[in-house]
Amino acid sequence: MDFQYQGLCYAITDYDRYEVEVTIQNDSSSMENQTNYIGLDSVHIPAIVLGTDDHSYTVVGIGRCAFMDCYSLRKVYLPETAKYILGWAFMGCQNLEYVSIPDHFEKIEAYVFIDCVSLQKPIFPSTTLIDTHTFMWSPYEHTIIP
Repeated sequence: MDFQYQGLCYAITDYDRYEVEVTIQNDSSSMENQTNYIGLDSVHIPAIVLGTDDHSYTVVGIGRCAFMDCYSLRKVYLPETAKYILGWAFMGCQNLEYVSIPDHFEKIEAYVFIDCVSLQKPIFPSTTLIDTHTFMWSPYEHTIIP
């Protein structure tokens, strides 16, 4: 984590382009020690955030394990600037029902929605690369997504 803005943590992914991704709340290397936004019901991720260095950063994605095991999380609204969601980002979010997907979304990695049993089927642009294990142990585990 490089900085916080309006309750979410961000990691800088490109210093030259001033791009960031939403990241986990703490820097523990152990997955079982993550706290990941406990008590959060819904989140509207902004397109632009202000870093501690007073630069404006564009939010381009959701990092690995960012919201993992956030049981209370029901809705996530991604900004139009978001291009990707990395592995395990919403793993174990059993009450997650909805994730907005921007029109120019590029990539979603494996295990992003693992065990998201309440998830409504997200609609992805036809150009989005979706890993085969994205929806493991969710209602869409055996769904073929174009």
